[in-house]
Amino acid sequence: MPIRLLLWTCVPLSVFASWFSWQLYWQAEPISLARETTLITGPLADDGLPSYSMFLVQRMKADVTADNNGAPAFVRAMWPAELHGNDKQLVCTELGMTMPTEEGLSIPYADKALMAALAKWCDPAEKSEFLVPEEDLLEAIEAAPWTAADAPPLAQWIEQHAEQFELLHEAARQEEFYFPSPTLLADPKASLHSMRTPATQTLRTAAKCLALRANLRVGSGDLRGAWDDCRAIYHLADVQTHSTVLCELLAYKREEIANRTLWHIVQSPQLTSELAEEMATCLGSRQPQHSLRDTLRSGARIDFVTELLEISGYRRTSAASAHGGVAYGQDDIDHKPAIDWCTVLRIANEEYDLYLAAADQPTYTEQQAALNAWTDRVSDLAKEPEWTNMLLDYEVRTNHMAYELAKMIPSRLAAAIENGRRITANRQLHLTAVALARYRLSTGEYPQSLDGLLPEYLAEMPMDPFDRALAYTRTPDGYLLYSLGRDGQDSGGSNNMLNLYQGYPIPESPAKIQQLRQQLGALPRSAENTSQPAVMDKWGPRIEDDDIALRMPHIQYPLPQFEWQE
Repeated sequence: MPIRLLLWTCVPLSVFASWFSWQLYWQAEPISLARETTLITGPLADDGLPSYSMFLVQRMKADVTADNNGAPAFVRAMWPAELHGNDKQLVCTELGMTMPTEEGLSIPYADKALMAALAKWCDPAEKSEFLVPEEDLLEAIEAAPWTAADAPPLAQWIEQHAEQFELLHEAARQEEFYFPSPTLLADPKASLHSMRTPATQTLRTAAKCLALRANLRVGSGDLRGAWDDCRAIYHLADVQTHSTVLCELLAYKREEIANRTLWHIVQSPQLTSELAEEMATCLGSRQPQHSLRDTLRSGARIDFVTELLEISGYRRTSAASAHGGVAYGQDDIDHKPAIDWCTVLRIANEEYDLYLAAADQPTYTEQQAALNAWTDRVSDLAKEPEWTNMLLDYEVRTNHMAYELAKMIPSRLAAAIENGRRITANRQLHLTAVALARYRLSTGEYPQSLDGLLPEYLAEMPMDPFDRALAYTRTPDGYLLYSLGRDGQDSGGSNNMLNLYQGYPIPESPAKIQQLRQQLGALPRSAENTSQPAVMDKWGPRIEDDDIALRMPHIQYPLPQFEWQE
């Protein structure tokens, strides 16, 4: 009897233990290749999974020829173009060009000879541990029109690099721009979030150099030359480098540099009707090679899927190996609780599609409602089950993992979508600003309302990405033009995050802040104290202010003055 009882007890326990171990640690099937799981099915890397880097390189150079690619001229202009070591030859070979032997343009701060010349010229200006006159001068010149007399060493530096500037213009005129990441060329299993993008970094440096020369041309009265440089910056902002969210955001930064340069031209009293019309035509016909919508559907989607594959352990990238990343390798898969990664990938991809569909709603209000509903639904589905269910139910573990990973989607995309709205608002603002300049050149004054621009200067009333008309106020010396931002509240052109107050960018320099305060009629900072809260409240944006604004004219801050030292 005891033996029979023992058998009746042990056999079920043994069966349960075997089933428990099997469902907890059984080796999952390999990842199936399909649009619903891996997004693409080829080309393949040596682990049997898609080589996303090879796929991206093939797509990037599909329409590129030796005659239409602007990248070789760009690389020569900016050499070494943030390329290091073996990457130099790797990229030059891919572009079909000989490796340059002479250095090209760099950001002025990185040019030791230039900074030494500026430092010598600024002597015997006051120096301290916290003040470097040459850097102060360069910062001021980057933000305003200037002349050769304001900084002779810098003007000479620009003249000495005339050949490199012409190469940048040549690059901007081409139809294509294929400058691939050396990471993609070297590693078939590379992940986009670990990819080096020297093209994107160097494009911003090129934009800053072109803006520096454009500001010199504005200050010297050469508005045609300034616009040529500004237009080249817009073209370099429009080129497609790599379809990732980071590259898209950095393209916005280049566009902001172009916008600031455009603003100096628009404010110039030497602007002509003919040039303003040419600027309006260019801005109205821009066709960037990239868009946020396409980026979210291609490169950002691939980035998301490759990270899921690394987390699963089925893909072990060289970057993850070198840095102790999340990829585990096949040996580790066998010792982790079993997850059906095909199902995880399928659910995560479905949720990615649904998130993009929410962001694609026709109006801002509908977009926000759909995105909020998506977030609430996925958060509910991702709630952690009872621990017993997690331990005993393979399907519960799989679904929980899928929705936990799907929760990453907004953190990857929401900021990019918001930045996209801001850049869209800025495009409308600058297009409208050029139309206002054309109206003033024709009539001698600005219109009382934006209706006066229709239909001769604008085809339709400008709208912001929040489905509202732009706000416009005439001022004694110009105007204030702005979007009311996400909240739809009129903050008078102020924005806390962008550091704008009534359309004026708030400077960092105490002296410039005092000048701005005087312009706005605020008391000098030294006159304020805690017993005058009303005065304090009049200055600066409130934390909730989110308008996106342009003020005409900007305050012209004086450049630091020095004498040439022979």
